[in-house]
Formats: sequence, structure tokens, C-alpha cells
Amino acid sequence: MPEEDVAYALEQKYGVPYVDLANFRIDPDVLTMFPEPFLRTNRVCPLFRSGNTLAVAMVDPGEIFVIDEIRRMTGMEVEPMVCREIDLYQVLNQYYTATEAPDIPDEPEVTTLEPEAEGTMGTPEGDLAPSKLEELASEAPVVRWVNQMIIRAVRDRASDIHIEPTREGLSVRFRIDGVLHPIVAPKKALQLAVVSRIKIMSRMNIAEKRLPQDGRYGAIIDGREIDFRVSTFPTTYGETVVMRILDRIRLLSLDQLGLSEAVLERVKGMIKKPHGVILVTGPTGSGKTTTLYAILNEIRGTEKNI
Repeated sequence: MPEEDVAYALEQKYGVPYVDLANFRIDPDVLTMFPEPFLRTNRVCPLFRSGNTLAVAMVDPGEIFVIDEIRRMTGMEVEPMVCREIDLYQVLNQYYTATEAPDIPDEPEVTTLEPEAEGTMGTPEGDLAPSKLEELASEAPVVRWVNQMIIRAVRDRASDIHIEPTREGLSVRFRIDGVLHPIVAPKKALQLAVVSRIKIMSRMNIAEKRLPQDGRYGAIIDGREIDFRVSTFPTTYGETVVMRILDRIRLLSLDQLGLSEAVLERVKGMIKKPHGVILVTGPTGSGKTTTLYAILNEIRGTEKNI
């Protein structure tokens, strides 16, 4: 296929400009901002910086987690561009001695990770400084596993992700239709790095491990806007993490909740009142959050600040 057709097809697919790396002069200074394994593993290549914006060539500009990680590592805004994979590796091979491209699956897949350095991640939590925690949480295997876990949970229509440390290892379960389902989890040696990674994404204090914390963040997965509410709680064997997944597309209206006509009219009457308190109670998975979002969606408008 001619180069012009390749460029047009990629631009149409991802909605970002195409860059021909074979004929593009890259600023060598921006390459020093990232370790080589990070660029190869995530199939990205920084191009140049303009003010507080960093232009980056990506094989898949839809990798929102990679863009977020680049933004976190550099503190700069990221302008993604699309490129061909073969051109990206040729450019990286010109700047680095290694010539073998990593074998990365095209589709995210949850796998069990082995620690890169035996004993390094098994250090007692109290002995690690925040800078070391952040370094461990930024390792490529940890970042990839957390991203794949989240993507799989969304695709499996899970409402929650439960990560619980035990004496034997790390337990990871998805709540689907009110039932918890275990998935393959990393070894206990990666427990601290995985929890720290999630806390960084949720803008929590990674140095605080003795108190419960709450956080949140948003991401676009498979073209859908997903909100995550994250909470941590200290236990004997480490911090437990619960991630509540809120898919905006799957939010229901009051009329779609299955309420009887009498109850529906009563609820609509209550939410129209200028003041008062409505208690929504029930067990896990009963629809409390869905009901509250339906109510908020019903009363929101330009004349109200919610």
C-alpha cells in the first residue's frame, strides 16, 4: 500500500495526525526523558517538545493509560500522533543498541507476572521511601498488568474489582452480577507495586499505608467513558483495594430502574422538593449507586449546580 494511503487510513482510524518516522528528525533530548524499555514495551517514541506540550508518536494512540503515564512521568501535556510499528522500532534501533523488538500481544490479556528482581519488591513496606514506591509502581510489568486487569474488568461488565492481600499471596476478584469471580493474580512479591500503582492513578498518598484512603479517576476504554471510585483499607497483610466501576453509557434513567408506577411517581415527587434527605440503602450490588445516578441525571439542569 502506498505511503499516502497508509497515512490516510491511520489518521481516519485514530483521529490524530500521522507522522512518517522514516523521514522525521527527532529531538534527541526528548528521548533521554524515558527509559528504553518503556518506549519499546509501550510502542511509543517522543518526537519534540513545544512549551509544556510533548509530541509523541504511538502505534496505538488509543492507549489512554500509556498517555496518562507519559503525562505523569513528564508533567507535560501529551499530543499523540500515529505511526507505523516497523518505523517506530527502526527509529528506536538507531538510538539504542538493542535491536530486538519485544513480543507484545495486540489485544490486552491478563497474565501472571514474575518479579523482575527477586527480593527487590519483597522488601517490607515500612522500609520503602515514597520515591522507591513510585519507582516500583512505574515498572513496565506492573503498569501493564494493572491496565490489562482494568480493561478486562470493563469488558466483563464487572461492577467492582477487589484486591485483597493474604498470607499466601494476592487475591484479585471481579464482582459480576453480584457474584465475586477470582482471576489470575500476580505473585505476592508484586503486591506493594500493584497497590501503589493504583493509588498513583487515583491520586492517593502512596506513603500513607496505615489509614483508609479514597480516590477516583476516569479513563476511556473501548471508546466508553469509565469512572473509577477507589478505596483502600489497611489490614494485617497489607492494603486492600476496592475499585467501583461506573460506566456512563450503562447508566439508567429513573424510568428504566424497574420501579412500580406508584413508587416511581413518589420518587419523582420527592426529588422535586427544594430540601430534604433521601436514604438509599441495600446490600452490595442491589443498585444503590445506579439509583442515585439516575436521580442526579433526572434533576440536573443549567439552573442547578450538582
